[in-house]
Amino acid sequence: MTGRKGLGKKARAVQAVRKIVKLFSGRDPWWRREGLSPFWVAVTIAVSPRTTAKLEREAVKRLMERFPGGAKEIAEAPLEDLEDAIRVSGMYRSKARAVKALAEWELEGPGVASLADADLEEARETLKSLPGIGDKVADVILMALGHSILPVDVHVGRVAKRLGLVPENAGYAEIKGALEDIFQPEERMAAHFALIDFGRRVCRARPLCDRCPVAESCPSRRSDVQSR
Repeated sequence: MTGRKGLGKKARAVQAVRKIVKLFSGRDPWWRREGLSPFWVAVTIAVSPRTTAKLEREAVKRLMERFPGGAKEIAEAPLEDLEDAIRVSGMYRSKARAVKALAEWELEGPGVASLADADLEEARETLKSLPGIGDKVADVILMALGHSILPVDVHVGRVAKRLGLVPENAGYAEIKGALEDIFQPEERMAAHFALIDFGRRVCRARPLCDRCPVAESCPSRRSDVQSR
C-alpha cells in the first residue's frame, strides 16, 4: 500500500507533527521581536509557565517599569515587591523566587549571556540549581541563547501524546528526545513555538478537532470528527 493509509502509526504521527510545524511556524514570541537582552529573556521565560503570552508580557513589562536598573534592583528588592509586579501571570510566588535567583546569579557573574557558549549539560545544571527553575524553563532559556534543543511545555507535550509520538505516560525527557529525533537542530526553535501555537489555538485541553489540519492522522481525535 502507498499513501497516508499505507503508513504505520508512528510514520503518520511524524508526518502530522511536521505538517503542524509547517502550518504554524513564523510566529516569534514577543521577546524575540523586541530584542530583549539575555537577562530579560531569561526573566521572561521564568515568568512564562502556565500563563498566556499577553499576561507574560504584561508581567515582564511591569518588572521593567518598577525595576529599571535590571538585575541589581531586582536582586535587592524584597520578594514581595517582585511577587506584586508579576502577580498577573499567576504562580507568582515561585516565579518571583526564580526571577530573584536569576538576578542574583547575573550579578555574581558570568551571567546569562555566558551560557550561550557553555557546554549544554553544564549550562542546564547551572540553571536548574537556581530556585524555581526546572527542566522546561532551563531548556527554553538555553534554546533562546542558541542551543539546539526542543523544550517541552504543557502544549508541546499534549500534542506529542495525542498524535501518538510518545506514550500517554511519557515524561519530559522522552517527549523531548522523540521530537528532537524528528527535527534537525536548525528546525527545533521554530518547531517549539509552532507546537505551542497549535496547542493554544487548536489542540487545547478541550481540543477543537473540527479545526485541526491533521485530524485524519490523529488517534485521539474526537469520535464526532470524521477522518478526511
